[in-house]
Amino acid sequence: MHTKTLKIFAAMLLLAAAMPTLEAQTARQRGTNRDVTGPLDVIALQTYVEGRNETYGVKPAEPVPVNAGDRVRIHLVGTAIINGNGVERRIPARFSVVAGKGQIDIVQTGPDWALVQVNSRGNGIAQLGYEVTGDDYQMKGGLRSGRITLEIGGGLGSSPGQVGSGYTDRTRWSEAQQMTDRLYRSILGVAPQGDVAREDTEHIYEMGFSGVRDVALALAADAGSRYDRLSQDDAVEVLGDLYRGLLRRTGNDNELWDQDRGFRTNVDTLRRQGYQKMVQVIVDAGEFMNANDLRDFGNLAGRDDANWRSDRSRYAIPRY
Repeated sequence: MHTKTLKIFAAMLLLAAAMPTLEAQTARQRGTNRDVTGPLDVIALQTYVEGRNETYGVKPAEPVPVNAGDRVRIHLVGTAIINGNGVERRIPARFSVVAGKGQIDIVQTGPDWALVQVNSRGNGIAQLGYEVTGDDYQMKGGLRSGRITLEIGGGLGSSPGQVGSGYTDRTRWSEAQQMTDRLYRSILGVAPQGDVAREDTEHIYEMGFSGVRDVALALAADAGSRYDRLSQDDAVEVLGDLYRGLLRRTGNDNELWDQDRGFRTNVDTLRRQGYQKMVQVIVDAGEFMNANDLRDFGNLAGRDDANWRSDRSRYAIPRY
């Protein structure tokens, strides 16, 4: 009996010694699930509707197409930077109807979603307001609160791609939005936001590759003189970022310099002729079109328009 008691006592001691280790392991597992400690850096917000494959941008706004009689569950989702990578995370928020009262009603809400009933009162625009709750997310550019736009009469039963009708081709719009984001981040080093960025996206949507070229050159002009009079080392760094962003190259600066004679030539072009010229050289290259899959991204409008940032009357995407 005495021996059995000693064994039980020893087992209890071993369990007590192991508990801190188990607790630490559990804490590490929780940290792994979240990947980082402290507030997550959220750089973009989107919404998605249960039952659909598409996502819809919040800022700049991309309307969620719905039809009268629909009942849709709309989730708020953010793109957070975790270990240098963009990761999707659901974002908790409070929701309210801020425009189009009577056209839509909130039936129910959850931590990151609102169940919305679309009423049968014709076509139009309605908006949900959202306000992010909690301190788990660090957001810039006014992302913590804003509006989610619903386009009533533009639902999935509508005919997409009719220029001037208020409908859009969802796939083409997504491609235009992704291309706008790539151009802004590569050329200006910022995420697209605000009315100008939306006009740029609309121009790309309507004009296809020629719109991509227009926006790229406009953004290079927006950069101003920040890349004037670069040293060779700085020029290599700036051009390396352009190659990786616009041409989707994977090499680092040293690899590009050592392995690509054209890269070394373009470093000289950047230093002597400037940033705008360098961006033009890149977007006019066949490699840019191939790398971004733009060969079949044609022109819907059948015309060019150098004043797309100021002429707001002609776009297929409705303005609010």
